[in-house]
Amino acid sequence: MASILIDTSIVKTSVYTGGLHGSTADILLFTVISLIYAMAQYLIVRVTIERERFRTPTMILIHKSVIILQYILITILIITIVQMILTSSYSSIILKIVTWINYSMSIVFLGLLAKKFLSWYSTRRNLILIVYAIAMLFLCMDSIMSIIDISYGLTIGAQALISITKSGVALIAAPSLISSTVNSAYFIISLLAFITTWFATVLLLKHYSNKIGKAKYWILVSIPLAYFLTQFQTILLYLLTPIRLTDPIIFGITYTLVFSASKPIGGILFGISFWIVSRGLNNPQVKKYMIISGYGLLLL
Repeated sequence: MASILIDTSIVKTSVYTGGLHGSTADILLFTVISLIYAMAQYLIVRVTIERERFRTPTMILIHKSVIILQYILITILIITIVQMILTSSYSSIILKIVTWINYSMSIVFLGLLAKKFLSWYSTRRNLILIVYAIAMLFLCMDSIMSIIDISYGLTIGAQALISITKSGVALIAAPSLISSTVNSAYFIISLLAFITTWFATVLLLKHYSNKIGKAKYWILVSIPLAYFLTQFQTILLYLLTPIRLTDPIIFGITYTLVFSASKPIGGILFGISFWIVSRGLNNPQVKKYMIISGYGLLLL
């Protein structure tokens, strides 16, 4: 989680600091984060192999595919690091492949999960199931938009680099209609994905409001949503106008860093909900799945 927050914060604040220029420190930091990712993936896959015995052909195929694809991703990251060290550049095509592999896996898994929730809803008619199904579909759509957004960005970035190389002059182009449309769609879908997952979590934990009191319950579950939505309220920017005008760069960096944790904070709530439910379960296998699901939602 710390690695994810650092990575996200660097990307979001780079717009205020003049971008990343491929310095030794930048490459070293990228290498460290990549190593953390590689070790984390290895541990997750290893634990899964030790604790789970996949029985159906579909699950066996998915499990083997994940292992193969994770090793391919780690290899690609190593190649990218070597490229940056030796040539002070990287291949945008390689980064596109990383994007396509990662998000394609996400689309497949979230799609299968949404299908499961829908099939369970057809037999149980529980509101929680259909809301989780909708949330997974929104997350699936979010991954699709991410592929389009990142692939388009890398293509335009490569073209801009060629243009600068030929002319020797860097031109800042206005955002195209395609870019604006994709960004708007990505923003709306991300927002809906977060809100529907939050709503499903509230429904999952609703019966606990009788234990701690309804007022206290709603305050606790509303904090992550309020924190997440506050970053989109222009009224906050108006209230902070004096600070914003005094030092816009520091303000931009601070404001971005404060809200960089909004999704992880929500993820903590989504994960905790599954861990709380797992406490009341007697079946050790189901309890284990609930705990794993909690960690999954936290990282997602």
